[in-house]
Amino acid sequence: LDKIFFTNGGAEAVENAIRMARLHTGRPKVLSAYRSYHGATSTAINLTGDPRRWPSDSGSAGVVRFWAPFLYRSPFHAATEAEECARALQHLEDTLAFEGPATIAAIILETIPGT
Repeated sequence: LDKIFFTNGGAEAVENAIRMARLHTGRPKVLSAYRSYHGATSTAINLTGDPRRWPSDSGSAGVVRFWAPFLYRSPFHAATEAEECARALQHLEDTLAFEGPATIAAIILETIPGT
């Protein structure tokens, strides 16, 4: 990294990161995991992968959701963490392939899911 951009908080950082990714790449889509929380600004709410966002979600285009590894509530029916990670990675690779890698500006991740 050659530059640092300071913001006042996490949601504002998310807003600016997505804006910069889209402007820099010219690509419209951002991948975001289900069961994630990214803040309470318009873009951050739109990226949040929790159904509680619906009343406040602007529904702007370009957000594609995927299942991240989370063994406790796995949609992949994995028995081990290694199996969960392998299945989640395959799901993410499939999502990228179906959406078109050339259309993806960024992937936003949360290190610990389960908001």
